[in-house]
Order: sequence, then C-alpha cells, then structure tokens
Amino acid sequence: AWQPYWTPLVLNHPDLADPWVQYMNDLLPRMRWFAKATYDCEGACVGISSFAFEPDPARCKSVNQRHCALTPWGYTMGMAGMSAQILWYCHLYRPDRPYLEEKIYPVVREVALFYSSFAEKCPRDANGKARLGPSYSPEHGGFGVHDVPFDLAYARFSLHAAISAAEALGIDREPAERWRRAIDLLPDYPTAPDAEGRPVVVLEIPRASSKPV
Repeated sequence: AWQPYWTPLVLNHPDLADPWVQYMNDLLPRMRWFAKATYDCEGACVGISSFAFEPDPARCKSVNQRHCALTPWGYTMGMAGMSAQILWYCHLYRPDRPYLEEKIYPVVREVALFYSSFAEKCPRDANGKARLGPSYSPEHGGFGVHDVPFDLAYARFSLHAAISAAEALGIDREPAERWRRAIDLLPDYPTAPDAEGRPVVVLEIPRASSKPV
C-alpha cells in the first residue's frame, strides 16, 4: 500500500502522505516485535504482509501474535527500508523539525537499527563484508538468497537517512557511528552467482528458461 504515496511527493503535496507516516508510527510496536522474534535483532522490521489496526503484539494471545508473514514475500529484507523511504522523502519535501523529531525520525531510526543489528550478525565474505541474508528478491526465484540488490539499496538508503536525520536533530552520535560502520559492512551489488553458484536474482519468463540478471 506504500506505492500510492510516492505520487503526492513528486506533486509537491507531502501532506497527502501523512496517513502513511501515521500508519508506520502506529506499526512500530509490531515492527519491533517482528525484528526480535524473527531475526533476534534490534530495531524494527516490516514484512510485506502488514495490516492496519493490528494491536500491539504484547497484547495478543495467539501463537504468532496475530502476525501474518507470507512466505517468501514476508521475509524480504528490503521492505523495512522501502516502507520508511516515504517518511524520509516527506521530510525532504517538507522540512519541519518538530515533525521530523516526532513522526519521521522514530521510524527511520528503528529501521536503521534493524539493518545495523542484522548486518552485524551476518557471516562475512572473503572481503570482510556482510553476506546480507537470507532473504527473498521480490518476485524473483525463492527464499534463501543473500546480497539481494533490493535489500542492499534500501539498507543503504535507510542508514544514510538515519545519519542525516540524527545530524539535523543534533542527537544520537553513537548510533550514527554504528550506522556508518554498518554501511561499510554492506557488500557491493552482486554481478555474478553467489558462493553456491546460484544467481541472486532470477528472471522468470513464461515458456522460457530462467536466466540470471
């Protein structure tokens, strides 16, 4: 549901994206729970299968705390950054310190904490970079790949946004340093099959063999 909120920004009406900003703030308790329960990570992670008006997981009694994370789409690492991207763009289109402090930064900060926490846990490649994953490349192949371009792009975006927001507010120097280290941990975009010989992104064409992209 995030796609419609790109349009108001390019039309210079960031106010029309306010419902998404509020939705993301309301979702924070569930995003934090999902990050901890699924990845044992700090911060906040959102899967593609997230719904409005779901209660705080702490108040839920079901086994999965009323959370739906459809496989494999619900485990796409880049979704957290993609969801938070609109909030940061809202700030860039409409700079407002109180709004940044109260509505934008709390979400962007938690997403950056998730990416830094996750990257720190990942195994390292031969160059000392994190092998970011396992994850799923949206609409391509199956679950279990690492260094998905979609994930790397939104992890970098979120970490840079959080650093810029912290600097603008004059707060969180130590977390910002951690986010810089996390950026350094992220590998380059893959241009060849992974260590297991599988393409990271597979283009599925009907009536044709799958081809690496």
